[in-house]
Amino acid sequence: MKYICRICGYVYDDAKEKVPFEQLPDDWKCPLCGAMKKDFVPESVTADTTSLQVETDLKPLNEGQLAMVCSNLARGCEKQYLLEEAEQFRKIAEVLTKKVPPQDDADVKALSDLLKKDIELYPGVRKTADQNNDRGAARICVWGEKVTRMLDSLVDRYLSEGEAMLENTQIWVCTTCGFVFVGLLGSYLQNDVLSEAGYSLENVSLDQTSNVMYVDENGDLNFTLMGEVVK
Repeated sequence: MKYICRICGYVYDDAKEKVPFEQLPDDWKCPLCGAMKKDFVPESVTADTTSLQVETDLKPLNEGQLAMVCSNLARGCEKQYLLEEAEQFRKIAEVLTKKVPPQDDADVKALSDLLKKDIELYPGVRKTADQNNDRGAARICVWGEKVTRMLDSLVDRYLSEGEAMLENTQIWVCTTCGFVFVGLLGSYLQNDVLSEAGYSLENVSLDQTSNVMYVDENGDLNFTLMGEVVK
């Protein structure tokens, strides 16, 4: 049996591993992205979903919702190299965000509940988009569900581990697609960039918080690994 991580796509193959997936401890995590065991599903599982009824009535958006729309439009403009338009949408989003009243009862558990509710709705939304040949909505569902699952996994980890989850690590967010990585510099970034520069991280322990990548006054790319500058 093979089990697939719904966050990063990592495959745990019982035939190749020493311990069957079902026998792994509940606190076991994906070796690639750190997702929890519950974020894995059997390879053969397919969701049986029903389409959703499309509401035709227009509803007004509040300031927070409008701010998110404008922020996403700004990102879309950036991808199309429409920098002036992107800046205008960003300014509008900032103005709207300042008008959003504080949420006094907000907490991590409430956020977790909202994320799980969104995850439950995504398959139905995707099926409705496919039935109506709405490719744009379908693409939104693909990336939206993936990022929402990432956030849900991270929030669940935080609820389980508390502040210990954030010790000796950093959180990286792609401002284009929303991908979230928890780690030092990001193992992919570290290995790819340092490999091109002729360095190897195979024998380097990255359990410190002092790992930094920066450009010096000469325009050269430098790395600080465990406090020691590597050029």
